[in-house]
Amino acid sequence: MQFPKELTEIFYETTQFPKDTTAILYQIIQFPKDTTAILYQIIQFSKDMIAVFYQIAQFPKE
Repeated sequence: MQFPKELTEIFYETTQFPKDTTAILYQIIQFPKDTTAILYQIIQFSKDMIAVFYQIAQFPKE
C-alpha cells in the first residue's frame, strides 16, 4: 500500500526533527477514526459504483 505523499513527508519530517516527532505522531494518532470513516465511505462508494457499472454492462448494446 502506497502512503500519500503528505504522509511520507510527515514521516520524513519526524526523522529530521526528533523533538517534534512526539507532537506530530500524536496528531497522526488522533486522526485514525476520521481516516477509517473516510476510507469506509470510499469503499462503500466503490461498491456502489461497481454495482452501477455492472448494471450498465447488463444493458443490451443496441
